[in-house]
Amino acid sequence: MLNNMKIGVRLYLLAGIMAALLIIIGILGLRGMKQTDSGLETVYNDRLVPTGQLAEINELMLENIQQLLLAQFHDPKLEVSKVHEADHPITMHLDKVEANIGRISKVWEQYMATTLTPEEKKLAEKYLEDRMKFIHDGIKPAVALLKDKSFSEANLHTVKSIVPLFNNAKGGSESLLKLQIDVAKQEKDQADAAYSLTRNIVVGSIVGGLLLSGIIALWIIRSVTVPLNEGVRVMNKLAAGDLTASIDVTSRDETGQLLLAMRNMVGKLKEVVSEVAGASGNVASGSQQLSSSSQQMSQGATEQAASIEEVSSSMEQMSANIRQSADNAQQTEKIALKSAADAKEGGEAVRETVTAMKEIADKISIIEEIARQTNLLALNAAIEAARAGEHGKGFAVVASEVRKLAERSQTAAGEISQLSSSSVQVAERAGEMLAKLVPDIQKTAELVQEISAASREQDAGAEQINKAIQQLDQVVQQNASASEEMASTAEELSSQAEQLQGSIGFFNVGDRGEGIGVPARKVLPARTRKTMPVASGRPALAHAARGAGAKEPSPARERRPSGVALDLGGAGVGDEHDGEFERY
Repeated sequence: MLNNMKIGVRLYLLAGIMAALLIIIGILGLRGMKQTDSGLETVYNDRLVPTGQLAEINELMLENIQQLLLAQFHDPKLEVSKVHEADHPITMHLDKVEANIGRISKVWEQYMATTLTPEEKKLAEKYLEDRMKFIHDGIKPAVALLKDKSFSEANLHTVKSIVPLFNNAKGGSESLLKLQIDVAKQEKDQADAAYSLTRNIVVGSIVGGLLLSGIIALWIIRSVTVPLNEGVRVMNKLAAGDLTASIDVTSRDETGQLLLAMRNMVGKLKEVVSEVAGASGNVASGSQQLSSSSQQMSQGATEQAASIEEVSSSMEQMSANIRQSADNAQQTEKIALKSAADAKEGGEAVRETVTAMKEIADKISIIEEIARQTNLLALNAAIEAARAGEHGKGFAVVASEVRKLAERSQTAAGEISQLSSSSVQVAERAGEMLAKLVPDIQKTAELVQEISAASREQDAGAEQINKAIQQLDQVVQQNASASEEMASTAEELSSQAEQLQGSIGFFNVGDRGEGIGVPARKVLPARTRKTMPVASGRPALAHAARGAGAKEPSPARERRPSGVALDLGGAGVGDEHDGEFERY
């Protein structure tokens, strides 16, 4: 299970153990310092301070005795009393005693507020009892005697009562002081024991943590270096071409995954090398077949090029015929359009003639009417001349001539009217015939236009076919050139395949305990590929077939331009039908 642990988890484990060790050592150190601080606080607050307080109480008690003794120097029987009385009154000493008693009570309360042991409490109670006796049975009676000026009694009371009571109370104080020293020593011994225990635990934790960390670090280092050394060993074998190296994977961590990936890589590389070795042999065999096939393709391409030239020549002839037909159709179209226009103009002229002849007929009718009226007037004039007798003879002669003239005019007008009517009928029939002829001429012009358009389209189609044939000719010649190049490439490929087999032979896949493939032969230089000359924008064909000696391609055969450039006039402009044809 530990071998399957990730390297990161192992490092985290090592860091966690080191951190836990530091935390434990820190906690133990803090605990020891806390105990030391607590012991020092106890020694100071509960032992050192009470010792000072007891010492202060003893000093105050002793000072009270001194104040009482100094107060006794105010006895008038003594010579020094005058000096004392002159300097200060006796009450100063007595007030000092009262102040000290108050101070002793206050200090004692502070002492009792500290932490006391059971034994200390008993001694404190005994000391308090002795001290109270010292005050009530010793100090206060002496103060009362001094206030009463009983100096001798006060002196006697001091010697017999106060001093023994003070010594008795002082013994209790000394017992308490000795107890403070003993308890302080006990605190010191406990602190020493705690220090020794903490020191031993910390040292043990450090040693144990270092040992455990060293073991884990060694385990992590070996879990990384051993697989890496195995990987280096396998890669060195691969560099030497040995694909038979085996890899044992005993863990699932990163190094185990690396070894597993390397094992898969070696297996896959072994398969690939075996397949490449087999494929290189197939390539060598296939390249030879490819060379033979490409030579056949080159020969076939040459034959196709010759056939395409014949087709191109036929297309040139057909294109010339189509162009001639298009020219004739274009001329016929022009003539038909001219005839249609002339027929329309003739019809218009006939219609105008018919209109004019009808107007002439109308005018002739007017002339006939004038002639008839003139004849009537001449008749009337003759009648009037006959009535006039001799005087009207001349007028009768004139009237007779006018009548004759009117008759001839009427006769001529009748003939003209008859001719005009006949001409109108003939002109109307001519107009009808022209009207029937114009649609036929227009239809003929339209048909000729369609023939001309079809001829132009055929010419364009023939030109496109000719271009397509030229392009096909180019492709065929390019194929022929490519076939020759492919044959040369096939030979090179065969040589490269043999060289690849030699290179693959460097690897040992363990099938026969030896390398794969065959020794590589020297690579033949690539065949020189000549660029074929181009005729009329098309590459020429090479007509040299490859023999057993792998001869160089023969020079390209010069060709005359195939196809013909058609010009039907206005070809650069085109018409509305050009868009219906696909360009190749």
